[in-house]
Amino acid sequence: MNANDTIKRKDYLDAVKFLAIFVIALTHFIDMFDPRYFSLWEEMPTSFLLNGVSGKLGVAVLGVLMCYFATNSKEENPIRYFFRRYAYFFVAGLLINIAYLLTGLSEVPFNLQYLLAVSFSLGDQIFPTFWCMRAFLAASCISYINGRFGAGVKTVLLELVILYFVAYDWTAVCLLGSLVALLLKNEKVKALFGKVYVKMIICILIFLMVKRPESRMTYYVDGIASMLFLTVGECSATLRKILGKCGPLSYLGKCTMPLFLLHPLVFSLVGTALFSTKYFYPGLWISFLLVFVICWGILIPSAILLQKALDLYNKQIARLTAGYTEERKE
Repeated sequence: MNANDTIKRKDYLDAVKFLAIFVIALTHFIDMFDPRYFSLWEEMPTSFLLNGVSGKLGVAVLGVLMCYFATNSKEENPIRYFFRRYAYFFVAGLLINIAYLLTGLSEVPFNLQYLLAVSFSLGDQIFPTFWCMRAFLAASCISYINGRFGAGVKTVLLELVILYFVAYDWTAVCLLGSLVALLLKNEKVKALFGKVYVKMIICILIFLMVKRPESRMTYYVDGIASMLFLTVGECSATLRKILGKCGPLSYLGKCTMPLFLLHPLVFSLVGTALFSTKYFYPGLWISFLLVFVICWGILIPSAILLQKALDLYNKQIARLTAGYTEERKE
């Protein structure tokens, strides 16, 4: 595999990440301002395509991709990996918690001790959308361990069974990405998923899987569908090439965390302000669509700026932990 193909694969996965966060944001926007639009998901003919395309599916895609990357991580020091992951989630949560408190979107009164306690624990008491971060952190660390210490497919399956029975559902869903990374190391699996008829069968299966009624198993079904899509995608040069050429989507896919953090904030402040005027009415679809576009016009540059700040912070954490590692070696 040459360098150009590696770049295309990374761009392809970034594009998938953006599509996932877009679905999450769209369903949140509808739920916040006019849930009647969910009828498009429930009534024919649009329900044929939209039913099953939900925020839960978007979170499952992001979690599976995250654990796929974590399993393939090149970081050799486990302590450094764990610390950097936690530090990234912590500062992201701290920033959005502060924003929610300062803007009055949280009903919790501003209290520094409580703010730090919630942020350190990656809690969702201030910023509700942060509910999945503990699962993300736990799953990424388990996935890293799987990749770092050469766990096999049977080990990951055992982990999934244990997580299911202790009801850590979202951690288990994310961990399916680790299973993908290990399966793709098997040349027979790659050859099987590389066959055209197998790809077609898998795509039809994915389409049918996400149509099932809402239940606890929906989480796992969405996770397995995400896992199958990633496996097919990694075995399909054509799909990687098509999505890899979607430059804007790939670029925005690199800002997944800021988009995830900021979209409820922007929707609440901007969307509420616009819908409270006489010029916009949620029930009018063109008005609803226009406000959604305006919100994204503010969300995208905000997310890009926040991502740059988080990147700088991440580099500083990397330097600090690298220095600590060198000291330990000496």
